[in-house]
Amino acid sequence: MKTFFSFFRRNLREILFVLVLLCLYLVNAFIGEFNDEWDNMLNGKLMADGLTLYRDIFSHHFPLPYIISYLIHSVIEPNYFSFRILYSLFLFSWALALFFYTRRYQKRFPLQYFFLLLAFISPVLGLNMLLSEVLVAYSVLSAFL
Repeated sequence: MKTFFSFFRRNLREILFVLVLLCLYLVNAFIGEFNDEWDNMLNGKLMADGLTLYRDIFSHHFPLPYIISYLIHSVIEPNYFSFRILYSLFLFSWALALFFYTRRYQKRFPLQYFFLLLAFISPVLGLNMLLSEVLVAYSVLSAFL
């Protein structure tokens, strides 16, 4: 028990950062919507129902959001709120993995502020929606950090 409290005391800043970041991602889950996101969600649900992309479902969009939507719809019932919460947890885990990966290499730059800023501005930039541009932005961010 003593080691648990010493771990908590030693890493209090990171634990608070993770909790604040998680709260921001969950609050942002329900802000904004866009037609392409509904298209991605619907096609993922149709794929979960057994249809094949580009054979049974016509689309001219990038297929990765459909695949992510298919994976989410395979786990949960087709519900907008639970879908957005699970997708926000996916984006949160991606941002958290980037934070812990870059924390080892960049000790002097306060990356906590960058990830908090990213979570704050995500509704303005549409980074909380299941769009192919969001996945590309997170991938480019992963490559450059």
